[in-house]
Amino acid sequence: MPLGEISSAVGAGVWRVVHSFVQQILIELLVRGSGYLICRLGTKKADPDGASALVVGLLFWCCIIAAVWKWVVHA
Repeated sequence: MPLGEISSAVGAGVWRVVHSFVQQILIELLVRGSGYLICRLGTKKADPDGASALVVGLLFWCCIIAAVWKWVVHA
């Protein structure tokens, strides 16, 4: 087995782990979790896996990033 095939297989395995980490931690917990908590403030029937939780979570994090950016740039 050539060295290129071995490194390619190892690289693919590492990429799968990194991709899974990013997907699970960033999207599921940070974005959907915060979106669900915000939606839950408005209604008791909020769906943690729904599109509304995802959209609200993305808007929340965009606002946080924009506020931090403005604070850092204009400080």
